[in-house]
Amino acid sequence: MKVGMSPPGRVRAGYCSRLRIMKKDSGYRGPEGTSGGSGTQKQTGLSRRRERAKEQGGPRSTATRAKLMNAAGEVFRDYGLSRMSLQKVADRAGVDRATIYYHFASKESLFKELVYMVVMANVADAESIAASSLSVEEKLRRVIRGLMRSLAEHDPYAAVYVEEYLSRRDREPAFPEMEEVRLAARRYDQAVTRIVHEGIETGTFKALSDERTLMSMILGMVNSSVRWLREPTVVESLRAADVMAELVLCGLSAER
Repeated sequence: MKVGMSPPGRVRAGYCSRLRIMKKDSGYRGPEGTSGGSGTQKQTGLSRRRERAKEQGGPRSTATRAKLMNAAGEVFRDYGLSRMSLQKVADRAGVDRATIYYHFASKESLFKELVYMVVMANVADAESIAASSLSVEEKLRRVIRGLMRSLAEHDPYAAVYVEEYLSRRDREPAFPEMEEVRLAARRYDQAVTRIVHEGIETGTFKALSDERTLMSMILGMVNSSVRWLREPTVVESLRAADVMAELVLCGLSAER
């Protein structure tokens, strides 16, 4: 052995140790963009990019996302949640598979995004009305009009939500992505229930049934409009809302 040279095993061990340190310090990434070949970090990185695209996306990214969501609303309406796929959305929007996966991780996360902001806007509207000083009749009338307006303004998203989620939420467990939507929907129901309760407590409404059942009947009637009022305009929806409100208030009025 020459002077100044380490034994072969020691040289190799030192090299491997230094290589591990270099990988750690430099952010070395293994095959297919993963660290050490694991797919977990790749998915985590993609998730982070999705969040950045959503929060900081420029006009082009925002336009692409809106295009995908519009296409998704149509695909959900045509196929339902169980038979739709992200590939169908990509085909409808005229983009490649990579583009839609850049924006959305799954069809469930896409479905959630379609409806969450709509539901939260409806919650804010119902809670504001319930807390107002309006007469209880006017509160109920405004809730009905507000929900019918929302169904028209957010068609087909809102119709998908009613058909694919509300109609079966009490029979089937919601997928994890919909937990926030489920909690928001509960807040909406509670706001409308408070209005019905107020009407009964003040003697304005007849106690034809318990307040929660009455709330379910009222909202069930409104939500069912997605089946017979196809592609509605706001004007058409508000006209139908006024008829519904008249039916409900006449039926509940303690003076009749």
